[in-house]
Amino acid sequence: MTSSGAGRLEGRVAFVTGSAAGMGRAIAVRFASEGAKIVGCDIDAAGDAETIELVRAAGSEMVSVDPTDVADRDQIRAWVDHGLATFGRADILVNHAAGVRWGFIEDTTPEDWTFTMRNEIDSVYHAAQALWPHLKESGHGAIINFSSQAGRRGSNQMPMTAHTAGKAAVAGLTRQLAAEGAPFGIRANAIVPGVIETPSSAPIIALGKDGPLADMLAQIPLGRHGTGEDIASAALFLASDDSSFITAHELVVDGGSLAVV
Repeated sequence: MTSSGAGRLEGRVAFVTGSAAGMGRAIAVRFASEGAKIVGCDIDAAGDAETIELVRAAGSEMVSVDPTDVADRDQIRAWVDHGLATFGRADILVNHAAGVRWGFIEDTTPEDWTFTMRNEIDSVYHAAQALWPHLKESGHGAIINFSSQAGRRGSNQMPMTAHTAGKAAVAGLTRQLAAEGAPFGIRANAIVPGVIETPSSAPIIALGKDGPLADMLAQIPLGRHGTGEDIASAALFLASDDSSFITAHELVVDGGSLAVV
């Protein structure tokens, strides 16, 4: 889908983790339609191959390094090196990929905790650090992280002890990156998604009132769940000069659900 503001990312290179499906794929394709070249990575090589074809159909280029464990410092640095060797620059980082193990505090094992922290906050740190010198060189670097409603509030229904901590950490790191990056023209913001339909969430959403998301779906003021395109539109805004005076911000994309009790 090509935006009415075609070319807002012309000449820029976007590094996108978790680009093989869902919100990551939607972002890669939307950015490509706006002129960006894409450097993707994922654990799903076949899915990323499909994303590459979609990016080409949108009129741009994409390379990927798959499989990549985004929580592994060496693998992230190899991904960054490959993207820089291919396109010669870095302007945008989208930290979309993550992983979580669910559980209440009594059920969360040390292994569950470590897995979630590695995949939800270590991954963000490694990618931002690896790309930082190159985002400084860009002069208009943009970092887009993914926080969560869980990073803003707890739940007595959802077993998300580690997830809540991990996403709150992402929000805090985003603010710190914004503070450190400002002198170099680097902006850092986060997207807070609501209920978004992706390949993994679609079967659960389809259960409607009979599924575990029934209460969350019923409480969305706009009356629908979100899509990957909704998230891609928000990411495009944060990546482009349209948001040139916005940093350290969490952009909530949830149909209004955080506004009601």
